[in-house]
Amino acid sequence: MTKPLPEPGVPIHLSLNATPKPYVLEVGTPALVSIASGQRLLEWYRANLCSKVFVDPRGHRVIFLDTDFVHLIKLVDKYGNEPRNRRMTLDQIQSGRVSLAPGRFDIRRAQELSWASSIVEKPTMIVPNWQVLGKANPGDAYIKNFGVDGGRPIYRVLICAHAGQRRRPVTLFPRERFASQEIHPILWP
Repeated sequence: MTKPLPEPGVPIHLSLNATPKPYVLEVGTPALVSIASGQRLLEWYRANLCSKVFVDPRGHRVIFLDTDFVHLIKLVDKYGNEPRNRRMTLDQIQSGRVSLAPGRFDIRRAQELSWASSIVEKPTMIVPNWQVLGKANPGDAYIKNFGVDGGRPIYRVLICAHAGQRRRPVTLFPRERFASQEIHPILWP
């Protein structure tokens, strides 16, 4: 179970490593999601992301699907592989048959799911997806800076696939810096 975040602008310790690093978050950064159980996290995801339609600054609707939950938190089986049948995995999480154990999912990505709406609605920039492989080609990368960590920006990237005028989130991950070819051309602002 995670502790609630202090007020933005106050250094906090979010690191999952042995030596915590202080983060200074921007004012307005959403609180991290508390991970009490797999069922509660899935309920939160469905209530706060799947049941809403978000609109990016360009006017594109961004829609989260519940089946993307498995990949967004980087859930893996005991062999380190992502489950093939996402719908069945969601049913097993809902029933309590599958639990979220440390090492079987990315705790930081799960906690930072609350930042997804902010990344979509108020990104620092939107660029074309630079990743060659994956389901988001063509796609967009929504990039947002949430603060600083020892002088380095705290970037989070939400990769979204194109579905006509809609966008569908595929993955969410941290990034420390970007090569110039990754952020050119800039689609927004």
